[in-house]
Amino acid sequence: SKNFADGVSHHFKDGLIANNDKDAYGRLQVLGPSGPFTFRFTNMTFAGGPVGEAALCAGQHCGRGGAGGPCNVQYLLEDVDWAHLMAWQKRIKFGAHALSFGFVQPIFL
Repeated sequence: SKNFADGVSHHFKDGLIANNDKDAYGRLQVLGPSGPFTFRFTNMTFAGGPVGEAALCAGQHCGRGGAGGPCNVQYLLEDVDWAHLMAWQKRIKFGAHALSFGFVQPIFL
């Protein structure tokens, strides 16, 4: 992923990320990227479950042989609705299938 050239576009906007809680196989999770950029979520709803590691996992494969480092991505979350997740589920997680972050890690704003 990358920053958009216009400086105002969004990676996810005005959407729903959902999973049917009756689905025994599926998992609700976004395995997000890492890198030197800002990843924007605006007016998004997460609903249902169960989640995998978390509903939003930053830094998938971070630190694994050129597949996601550096791990210093910023996630800008504007008007994100988590209320429709199951109450006990994790919303965010640093690193999905990642190695040690070392001296940098993702930021959620």
